[in-house]
Amino acid sequence: MEVCNVRKRYLVGAAIVLVAAVLTVGAVRAGAFIERDKVPPVTSTDVLPQYWNTVAISAHATDPAGVAYVYYEFDGAVERVAPVEGSPADAVVALRVTQADPITPSPSPTVEVTPHAFDDPSASGAHTLTFWAQDVNGNVGARQTVAYKVGVDTEAPVTTVAGVRESGWYPSWVRLRFETKDAGASGVAALAYSLDGGAQVTVAGPAPSVLVPVTGSAEPRTVEYQSSDVAGNVEGPKTLTLHFDSQAPTTRAWNASVRKGANATLKFAVADVPPNGGTATVVLRIRRNNGGVVKTISKTVPVNVTSSAKFTCKLSRGLYFFTVAASDTAGNAQAAADMAEGRLTVK
Repeated sequence: MEVCNVRKRYLVGAAIVLVAAVLTVGAVRAGAFIERDKVPPVTSTDVLPQYWNTVAISAHATDPAGVAYVYYEFDGAVERVAPVEGSPADAVVALRVTQADPITPSPSPTVEVTPHAFDDPSASGAHTLTFWAQDVNGNVGARQTVAYKVGVDTEAPVTTVAGVRESGWYPSWVRLRFETKDAGASGVAALAYSLDGGAQVTVAGPAPSVLVPVTGSAEPRTVEYQSSDVAGNVEGPKTLTLHFDSQAPTTRAWNASVRKGANATLKFAVADVPPNGGTATVVLRIRRNNGGVVKTISKTVPVNVTSSAKFTCKLSRGLYFFTVAASDTAGNAQAAADMAEGRLTVK
């Protein structure tokens, strides 16, 4: 009987020791967890050095135990305490830059939030942002301060094109130069253009200039272009329509006669195969038998019809010759050897 009692006492004592050991280990582990959670959250922001017209800033906070609050202040005055719903280990919070909500009291006795006169952190000029975070166990991270600037630019850039003809007609090819300038403070970001609705080509700023060669075709070709600035202002899309005519016109002349002192009429025609601009510039030169030019007439006439040039004849009586040289709307000039020639008899 005595032996049994001894065994019972031994087993009970062993059980007590085991339970005590387990409790001790649990306490040590719990103490170790509490000791490890003294680490505060890590915070960062996506703040940019320069903003134009509007400001949008977010804070990023991480903590293994969970992020409870994000604190931030603009220009040295606490704006808000932002509670983080669900206390995630990784949180992104948009920082308000307008006075849309009342100041939220701080949940932490170590962080005091007091009302202040509102200073718009999106107004033009230099600003500072200070931010920090707190985890679910009350650990508060160190304050960090960054500086940024806000500018105002609401004016879109303007693109100009050199080499453009008012008529819109060109010979077999044309080289256009696109240049963009921005009257606003932000500067040009990029110039973009496309040919015949194809892929857009982008040329980066701040002063983009590009030569665009365009080869001719029977059908009109289009160039679309526009520019944008750093502030996000975009120029309205512009379109150039290019027409091409690669063949020079031909001319025909009819002989004429006139009495001295009367009105003379010189008939001629300009032929130009399509596509063409519909008109041509002609130069009529009247010369003596010996080759000396005595009168020059210039005018613009429609093509593929008969035209005439009239003048009061003050020339001496005799035989004269006149040539008709034409240049079409695209700039194709008739060769000298191909000019039409007629006779003018002054009686």
